[in-house]
Amino acid sequence: KYWGKRAGGEKLILPANDSFSITLSTHPFRTKTSVVLRDDLEEDTLILNGEKSDVRSTPRIQSVLDYVRSTCPDELKNKRVYIVSENNFPTAAGMASSASGYCALAAALVRVFNSTANVSMLARMGSGSACRSTLGGFVIWHKGEKEDGSDCVATQFVDENYWPEMQVLCAVLQGGKKNTSSTAGMQQSLQTSPLMPKRIATTVSERMRTVSEAIKARDFYTFAQ
Repeated sequence: KYWGKRAGGEKLILPANDSFSITLSTHPFRTKTSVVLRDDLEEDTLILNGEKSDVRSTPRIQSVLDYVRSTCPDELKNKRVYIVSENNFPTAAGMASSASGYCALAAALVRVFNSTANVSMLARMGSGSACRSTLGGFVIWHKGEKEDGSDCVATQFVDENYWPEMQVLCAVLQGGKKNTSSTAGMQQSLQTSPLMPKRIATTVSERMRTVSEAIKARDFYTFAQ
Protein backbone atom coordinates (compact mmCIF):
# COMPACT_ATOMS: atom_id res chain seq x y z
CA LYS A 1 0.00 0.00 0.00
CA TYR A 2 1.06 3.57 -0.68
CA TRP A 3 1.21 5.17 2.74
CA GLY A 4 3.65 7.99 3.20
CA LYS A 5 6.05 10.10 1.17
CA ARG A 6 9.81 9.91 1.30
CA ALA A 7 11.87 12.75 2.77
CA GLY A 8 11.71 15.75 0.46
CA GLY A 9 9.00 14.17 -1.67
CA GLU A 10 5.99 16.07 -0.37
CA LYS A 11 5.63 18.56 -3.23
CA LEU A 12 6.18 16.09 -6.09
CA ILE A 13 4.37 13.30 -4.20
CA LEU A 14 7.25 10.81 -4.15
CA PRO A 15 6.35 7.73 -2.06
CA ALA A 16 8.44 6.05 0.59
CA ASN A 17 7.93 2.63 -0.99
CA ASP A 18 6.74 0.78 -4.09
CA SER A 19 3.08 -0.26 -4.14
CA PHE A 20 0.56 -2.40 -6.00
CA SER A 21 -2.96 -1.57 -7.12
CA ILE A 22 -5.84 -3.12 -9.03
CA THR A 23 -7.49 -0.78 -11.52
CA LEU A 24 -11.27 -1.14 -11.44
CA SER A 25 -13.45 -1.19 -14.51
CA THR A 26 -15.33 2.00 -15.38
CA HIS A 27 -18.51 -0.07 -15.02
CA PRO A 28 -20.09 0.88 -12.73
CA PHE A 29 -17.69 3.39 -11.10
CA ARG A 30 -16.13 6.14 -13.18
CA THR A 31 -14.90 9.71 -13.36
CA LYS A 32 -15.81 11.71 -16.46
CA THR A 33 -13.63 14.75 -17.16
CA SER A 34 -13.81 17.20 -20.06
CA VAL A 35 -11.26 19.94 -20.75
CA VAL A 36 -11.60 22.84 -23.19
CA LEU A 37 -8.95 25.46 -23.97
CA ARG A 38 -10.38 28.98 -23.92
CA ASP A 39 -9.18 32.49 -24.79
CA ASP A 40 -12.10 34.29 -23.17
CA LEU A 41 -11.45 33.28 -19.55
CA GLU A 42 -9.53 35.37 -17.03
CA GLU A 43 -8.57 32.31 -15.01
CA ASP A 44 -8.61 28.54 -15.13
CA THR A 45 -12.00 27.14 -14.16
CA LEU A 46 -12.99 23.83 -12.59
CA ILE A 47 -16.53 22.55 -12.16
CA LEU A 48 -16.42 19.49 -9.88
CA ASN A 49 -19.60 17.50 -9.39
CA GLY A 50 -21.64 20.51 -10.48
CA GLU A 51 -19.94 23.05 -8.20
CA LYS A 52 -17.27 25.59 -9.07
CA SER A 53 -13.94 25.06 -7.31
CA ASP A 54 -11.18 27.61 -6.79
CA VAL A 55 -8.23 26.34 -8.82
CA ARG A 56 -5.83 28.92 -7.38
CA SER A 57 -6.44 27.68 -3.83
CA THR A 58 -5.78 24.06 -4.81
CA PRO A 59 -1.98 23.69 -5.06
CA ARG A 60 -2.07 20.20 -6.56
CA ILE A 61 -4.31 21.18 -9.45
CA GLN A 62 -2.11 24.21 -9.99
CA SER A 63 1.00 22.00 -10.05
CA VAL A 64 -0.57 19.74 -12.68
CA LEU A 65 -1.55 22.72 -14.85
CA ASP A 66 1.86 24.39 -14.48
CA TYR A 67 3.68 21.23 -15.51
CA VAL A 68 1.49 20.45 -18.50
CA ARG A 69 1.94 24.03 -19.74
CA SER A 70 5.71 23.65 -19.43
CA THR A 71 5.57 20.66 -21.79
CA CYS A 72 3.18 21.93 -24.46
CA PRO A 73 3.68 23.96 -27.68
CA ASP A 74 4.34 27.67 -27.14
CA GLU A 75 1.11 28.76 -28.81
CA LEU A 76 -0.94 26.92 -26.17
CA LYS A 77 0.90 27.96 -23.02
CA ASN A 78 -1.30 30.99 -22.29
CA LYS A 79 -4.61 29.28 -22.97
CA ARG A 80 -6.99 29.00 -20.01
CA VAL A 81 -8.73 25.74 -19.25
CA TYR A 82 -12.38 25.07 -18.54
CA ILE A 83 -12.63 21.73 -16.74
CA VAL A 84 -15.81 19.82 -15.96
CA SER A 85 -15.37 16.68 -13.87
CA GLU A 86 -17.84 14.40 -12.14
CA ASN A 87 -17.76 11.13 -10.23
CA ASN A 88 -20.68 8.72 -10.08
CA PHE A 89 -19.46 7.45 -6.70
CA PRO A 90 -18.81 9.22 -3.35
CA THR A 91 -16.04 11.83 -3.40
CA ALA A 92 -13.41 12.02 -0.61
CA ALA A 93 -15.03 9.03 1.10
CA GLY A 94 -12.13 6.60 0.82
CA MET A 95 -13.00 5.18 -2.61
CA ALA A 96 -10.04 6.67 -4.49
CA SER A 97 -11.95 9.56 -6.05
CA SER A 98 -8.77 11.65 -6.14
CA ALA A 99 -6.90 8.87 -7.96
CA SER A 100 -9.68 8.52 -10.48
CA GLY A 101 -10.13 12.27 -10.85
CA TYR A 102 -6.50 13.24 -11.34
CA CYS A 103 -5.93 10.30 -13.68
CA ALA A 104 -8.78 11.49 -15.90
CA LEU A 105 -7.61 15.10 -15.65
CA ALA A 106 -4.01 14.27 -16.57
CA ALA A 107 -5.05 12.20 -19.58
CA ALA A 108 -7.35 14.97 -20.82
CA LEU A 109 -4.79 17.74 -20.30
CA VAL A 110 -2.01 15.88 -22.12
CA ARG A 111 -4.31 15.39 -25.09
CA VAL A 112 -5.79 18.89 -25.29
CA PHE A 113 -2.43 20.64 -24.74
CA ASN A 114 -0.59 18.27 -27.09
CA SER A 115 1.85 17.84 -24.20
CA THR A 116 4.94 15.64 -24.08
CA ALA A 117 4.34 14.90 -20.40
CA ASN A 118 4.16 11.33 -19.14
CA VAL A 119 0.51 10.86 -18.14
CA SER A 120 1.38 8.69 -15.14
CA MET A 121 3.89 11.22 -13.80
CA LEU A 122 1.51 14.14 -14.39
CA ALA A 123 -1.34 12.35 -12.60
CA ARG A 124 0.99 11.65 -9.65
CA MET A 125 1.51 15.38 -9.13
CA GLY A 126 -2.18 15.66 -8.31
CA SER A 127 -2.69 12.46 -6.34
CA GLY A 128 -0.06 9.82 -5.75
CA SER A 129 -2.36 6.88 -6.39
CA ALA A 130 -3.58 8.47 -9.62
CA CYS A 131 -0.37 7.48 -11.40
CA ARG A 132 -1.40 3.82 -11.06
CA SER A 133 -4.91 4.46 -12.37
CA THR A 134 -3.55 5.39 -15.79
CA LEU A 135 -3.10 1.68 -16.55
CA GLY A 136 -5.40 -1.32 -16.38
CA GLY A 137 -5.04 -4.59 -14.51
CA PHE A 138 -2.47 -4.99 -11.74
CA VAL A 139 -0.16 -1.99 -11.58
CA ILE A 140 3.09 -1.22 -9.75
CA TRP A 141 3.99 2.30 -8.68
CA HIS A 142 7.78 2.53 -8.55
CA LYS A 143 8.99 4.87 -5.83
CA GLY A 144 12.04 5.81 -7.87
CA GLU A 145 15.27 7.33 -6.63
CA LYS A 146 15.67 10.60 -8.53
CA GLU A 147 14.92 13.87 -6.77
CA ASP A 148 12.98 15.24 -9.75
CA GLY A 149 10.61 12.24 -9.69
CA SER A 150 11.24 11.36 -13.34
CA ASP A 151 11.61 7.66 -12.45
CA CYS A 152 8.64 7.67 -10.09
CA VAL A 153 5.98 6.28 -12.43
CA ALA A 154 3.61 3.34 -12.71
CA THR A 155 3.97 0.29 -14.94
CA GLN A 156 1.52 -2.48 -15.71
CA PHE A 157 2.40 -5.80 -14.06
CA VAL A 158 -0.28 -7.86 -15.82
CA ASP A 159 -3.30 -6.65 -17.77
CA GLU A 160 -6.96 -6.84 -16.81
CA ASN A 161 -7.46 -10.10 -18.70
CA TYR A 162 -4.71 -12.05 -16.92
CA TRP A 163 -6.77 -13.16 -13.91
CA PRO A 164 -10.44 -13.01 -14.96
CA GLU A 165 -11.63 -14.85 -11.84
CA MET A 166 -10.38 -12.01 -9.64
CA GLN A 167 -13.30 -9.76 -8.75
CA VAL A 168 -13.42 -6.69 -6.50
CA LEU A 169 -16.47 -6.08 -4.32
CA CYS A 170 -17.13 -2.46 -3.29
CA ALA A 171 -19.68 -1.91 -0.53
CA VAL A 172 -20.47 1.74 0.19
CA LEU A 173 -21.47 1.87 3.85
CA GLN A 174 -21.19 5.64 4.23
CA GLY A 175 -20.92 8.09 1.36
CA GLY A 176 -19.91 11.17 3.34
CA LYS A 177 -16.49 12.80 3.37
CA LYS A 178 -14.06 10.94 5.63
CA ASN A 179 -12.94 12.67 8.82
CA THR A 180 -9.21 12.32 8.17
CA SER A 181 -7.76 12.83 4.70
CA SER A 182 -5.25 10.34 3.35
CA THR A 183 -2.56 13.01 3.29
CA ALA A 184 -3.11 13.86 6.96
CA GLY A 185 -3.24 10.19 7.91
CA MET A 186 0.04 9.46 6.14
CA GLN A 187 1.79 12.38 7.79
CA GLN A 188 0.58 11.30 11.21
CA SER A 189 1.76 7.71 10.66
CA LEU A 190 5.21 8.82 9.54
CA GLN A 191 5.57 11.16 12.49
CA THR A 192 4.22 8.93 15.25
CA SER A 193 4.38 5.23 14.34
CA PRO A 194 7.48 3.30 15.54
CA LEU A 195 6.63 0.61 12.97
CA MET A 196 7.00 2.81 9.88
CA PRO A 197 10.83 2.62 9.53
CA LYS A 198 10.80 -1.20 9.41
CA ARG A 199 7.77 -1.20 7.13
CA ILE A 200 9.57 1.04 4.64
CA ALA A 201 12.95 -0.68 4.95
CA THR A 202 11.97 -4.34 4.66
CA THR A 203 8.30 -5.26 5.09
CA VAL A 204 6.93 -3.68 1.92
CA SER A 205 9.66 -5.02 -0.38
CA GLU A 206 9.13 -8.54 0.98
CA ARG A 207 5.37 -8.31 0.48
CA MET A 208 5.78 -6.88 -3.02
CA ARG A 209 7.75 -9.99 -3.98
CA THR A 210 5.17 -12.30 -2.39
CA VAL A 211 2.23 -10.54 -4.02
CA SER A 212 3.98 -10.49 -7.41
CA GLU A 213 4.52 -14.24 -7.27
CA ALA A 214 0.92 -14.82 -6.14
CA ILE A 215 -0.50 -12.78 -9.01
CA LYS A 216 1.69 -14.52 -11.56
CA ALA A 217 0.57 -17.91 -10.21
CA ARG A 218 -3.05 -16.75 -9.80
CA ASP A 219 -2.72 -17.97 -6.22
CA PHE A 220 -5.63 -16.29 -4.43
CA TYR A 221 -4.92 -17.84 -1.03
CA THR A 222 -1.41 -16.34 -0.85
CA PHE A 223 -2.63 -13.09 -2.40
CA ALA A 224 -5.39 -12.75 0.20
CA GLN A 225 -3.02 -13.43 3.09
